[in-house]
Amino acid sequence: MQKRRRLSDEDFDQTEKGVMEFSLCLLFAKLVSYTFLYWLPLYIANVAHFDSKGAGDMSTLFDFGGILGGIIAGIVSDYTGGRATTCCVMLIVAAPMENK
Repeated sequence: MQKRRRLSDEDFDQTEKGVMEFSLCLLFAKLVSYTFLYWLPLYIANVAHFDSKGAGDMSTLFDFGGILGGIIAGIVSDYTGGRATTCCVMLIVAAPMENK
């Protein structure tokens, strides 16, 4: 039977690089996702004066747009090799425009 080696602080230094940063990114991504999930239908109903079913349908379109946009951004970034450029362009396209 092989004896198990005890983990030292050096082992954790090598295996946990980037875990905290990744965890914080996931936390904020989930925070935004759940905020839109629960808040967006109420916002649409109050601001755009949709009924509750229409507001729910509109917020579902937002989710489908995110899925489709993620797939398109992945394909474009793989094809062009410009991951940061693709991200910046998608963020600019997603920015709300105000009509006056």
